[in-house]
Amino acid sequence: MLSSSQRKSLEFFVGKVCTIFVVPINRHFDEKTNIEYFLGIIQKIEELGIWYSHITNGKMNFVFMNHIVSIAEETFIPKQPDELKPS
Repeated sequence: MLSSSQRKSLEFFVGKVCTIFVVPINRHFDEKTNIEYFLGIIQKIEELGIWYSHITNGKMNFVFMNHIVSIAEETFIPKQPDELKPS
């Protein structure tokens, strides 16, 4: 369970492109798929986890807080000017 100060600290990442590092899962991804799957724009931080959207197609993902190991803010340079659209 997150304390209010922990949750407030995590709010730093909302709206930013981040990689979410998680505990091992039962799917085997190559490096490209890993990047595409766990890189996104943080939309919302909840007590149970983090909502994030895919950087190019906007599809939503959710990761349970107890599976998150780390969050890293990334520098994302779109190939096309409209590729990174805020939700």
